[in-house]
Amino acid sequence: MRSVPAVTPANVLTGLIDRMNHGDREAAGIFLDLYGPLIRRRIRGKISASLKRIADTGDILSTLSRRLDLYILNGRFECHSEDELWSLVNSIAKRSTIEKARILNSINRLESEDGPLARRMQQAIDESQRRNSGSVELAWEDAMDLVTDPIDREIVFHWTLGCSHPEIGEVVGLSAVAVRKRWERIKVSLREKLGVGTL
Repeated sequence: MRSVPAVTPANVLTGLIDRMNHGDREAAGIFLDLYGPLIRRRIRGKISASLKRIADTGDILSTLSRRLDLYILNGRFECHSEDELWSLVNSIAKRSTIEKARILNSINRLESEDGPLARRMQQAIDESQRRNSGSVELAWEDAMDLVTDPIDREIVFHWTLGCSHPEIGEVVGLSAVAVRKRWERIKVSLREKLGVGTL
């Protein structure tokens, strides 16, 4: 009589990886249920105190869940070992943390230049986040929808990365002076759309 192999965390994970490779989205949910606490512990040490103002390990785990689900849904999940899966998980978590840090950087820059506008933008992001089941990315996309011109969106995007007016000008093909003028117009437009008075 053959003995039945013991179920160990390693072969459970191997089975889940196989299921995800075959398009089983439920397997990703099981993986996150089993390993979510471990993932959150790993992420916790990478979130600065200031970043905790707009995101926590639950936000990043939620983003990880959505993106892992999309990988599987779109047939892009290609992990054939535990190492490959953990590499993907770490990569998604890192990108999510960087995206949230960019948002924080944007808010901080606004606060230093224009406090009332920054507070109103943060409120808009918070309101959208509640509507979008806690997704910071979708909330930020909603806020960016307030900027309709493609060049203006590019300016705002690079500004959130901490780029200077001359650096942004090189990317969008404008002089630093032109970028500065557009940025002032963008802020006026945002104040109007968000109902924020000038200082």
